[in-house]
Amino acid sequence: MSKNNGGPAFPEVSTNVSYSQDSDYRYADVQSFGGMTLRQYYAGKALQGLLADGSSGLKGQIDATADFAWSLAAAMIDREPSP
Repeated sequence: MSKNNGGPAFPEVSTNVSYSQDSDYRYADVQSFGGMTLRQYYAGKALQGLLADGSSGLKGQIDATADFAWSLAAAMIDREPSP
């Protein structure tokens, strides 16, 4: 089972509309693909915030900081917003 990645953050959209000349029936095929996942986008934003904070506690802890950014991203995707 794969993780919920939140879907694409900035998908590219491809649309193909075709129709028959004998009919008014039109068929639109819309697909989204590519782009980063919402999880990746959130992790990047979390990392940006952590680094902008300037906390000296994060220096020299690159792996821990990256792991924390991924944890924040997962929490944002998996947690239901409060009413």
